[in-house]
Amino acid sequence: MTGMTAIFIGLVSWNTTFFAVTLWLALTGNPWHWAAGLVTGVFTLLVHSIVFMHFIGTGKGIKESVESYDLPNDPQTGYVRRTKKLKARVFPHATFASLAIIAAIWLGGWYHSQRWLDRYENLTAFAWHRWGAYLALLYTAYAFYAEWKAIRENTAMLTEINSLMARRDANPQTPVPPVGG
Repeated sequence: MTGMTAIFIGLVSWNTTFFAVTLWLALTGNPWHWAAGLVTGVFTLLVHSIVFMHFIGTGKGIKESVESYDLPNDPQTGYVRRTKKLKARVFPHATFASLAIIAAIWLGGWYHSQRWLDRYENLTAFAWHRWGAYLALLYTAYAFYAEWKAIRENTAMLTEINSLMARRDANPQTPVPPVGG
């Protein structure tokens, strides 16, 4: 496990720890739950943003490598097409998981503002926040799994491209084999 896969696993491990602490604080009624939830939410958004940046950056690098090294790029199975498919698989999950986290934070703010300003328990706000947070947590876990799979595929494709480029650099007259060959 190297490169972005290791970084992503590390980020998700920290994020899981933050989620666990936030959930524990919520279940024990600790007044610092709101702060932990906010930090966890922002960190989760950061992780999804890093995934976006990774795929945007590697997609551009792959496109430039294909053009510069005249690598095979069949419209159906080529490197650029595979990159676009990976982005199409990951970006919706990362986007909706981010929106779910934002909604959970907003619902938590609604609940806590009711408690602090009006000094009463708003059970409707509490229920919305609780279930919104649970759903956001579950969907984020699924999005992290989908992102991990796509990052692994992308890393394998980058390794393949790098070996083709190294072979071309070593012997410029050597034809590049077709994709997957």
